[in-house]
Amino acid sequence: MDGPFARCGLLRDLFEEHGLGVEIYDSDEHFLATDNGLKAGCVLVDAARPTPMDLRLIATLRSEAHRLPAILVADEADTRLVVNAMKLGAFDVVAQPLDPLRLLSAVQEALGAIKSIDRQTRSFAPVAAQRTARSARSTLTPRQDEILVRIVDGQPNKIIAADLGISQRTAENHRAAIMRKMGASSISSLVQLAIGASSQADIDADVAAVGMIEVIPTILKVVSSFTGLRFAAVARVTEDRWIACAVRDEIEFGLAPGGELRVSSTICDEIRDHHRPVVIENVAEDERFRDHPTPKLYGFQSYISVAIHHRGAFFGTLCALDPRPTPLRNPEALPMFELMADLIGRHLDIHARLAREGVPKSADRPLDGAADSHPGRSWVGNRLERTGG
Repeated sequence: MDGPFARCGLLRDLFEEHGLGVEIYDSDEHFLATDNGLKAGCVLVDAARPTPMDLRLIATLRSEAHRLPAILVADEADTRLVVNAMKLGAFDVVAQPLDPLRLLSAVQEALGAIKSIDRQTRSFAPVAAQRTARSARSTLTPRQDEILVRIVDGQPNKIIAADLGISQRTAENHRAAIMRKMGASSISSLVQLAIGASSQADIDADVAAVGMIEVIPTILKVVSSFTGLRFAAVARVTEDRWIACAVRDEIEFGLAPGGELRVSSTICDEIRDHHRPVVIENVAEDERFRDHPTPKLYGFQSYISVAIHHRGAFFGTLCALDPRPTPLRNPEALPMFELMADLIGRHLDIHARLAREGVPKSADRPLDGAADSHPGRSWVGNRLERTGG
């Protein structure tokens, strides 16, 4: 056990009464610094006052070296914390105010799950549960599925309501219906079920959707010629995968559509966390990235990457790189990339909407509102120009 709630010792008696041994650590750092030799067990992490170290601990416990389930004790109203913890591999999140019997039940379930851990994925969700979750998700309406995607991305009801143009009460009602259909008793269990419902078929569908957007090759040609970066790609990026959906390669980088990179080795993995663009003109002169392992691994000196959002959630990135330094910090390079990433996201949104409505896809179908996505800017040839005021 880790954290202030553990130090008081009130839970030790409860666990020991049920035949469970207890070790108490006063901090995450103390636990990680101790060679405790645990072969089986679970770790309780108190996030009453959350710190970045709490999530680092959960990620470490999921690693090959530990492979121990973690249970987070946190305020379930902190949706982002709950979602990030589940994505990093937390077994469960127990809400505060703390119910000791609920916590005991979670611990017993975690200890039972250790025996059936999938050693390849280090996932504690059994295959049967994943099939059940996928079946339950298929019962959601298109709007409910859209809201589920946003919940799993960590968006609270207020943000979901504002983005979708609905009332917060309606968003809350949708979430209640989603939890009922999915058989989830909490946000943490809903996130776990949603993650279990994802599959290779979902990734294949995302890659195929990008492949059906006929303007993508033109977009990659434009960003490459505009910036001088000779490799450009649209990538689907998840918590554990980086997949190339479309590629323009003039440097023999060796990656084709459908090809994968280890996500933890990419800068796109960092963008998935913070959603901010990354621009590097010269790795050797960049204080942040000159000692970063990714440029060394893939041999580039200049790089730019921008998040693509689909249905309000992070989808992946539009990225480009080159082995030689390239001037990128000009007034137009980043806005152009953001505009193109937004265009790709809007095409994906329309593809998904047409698929739900059973309407045949057409590359000539106008993009509703796409021209207004960046007011005051338009494209002439390969140039980004200001319009209006």
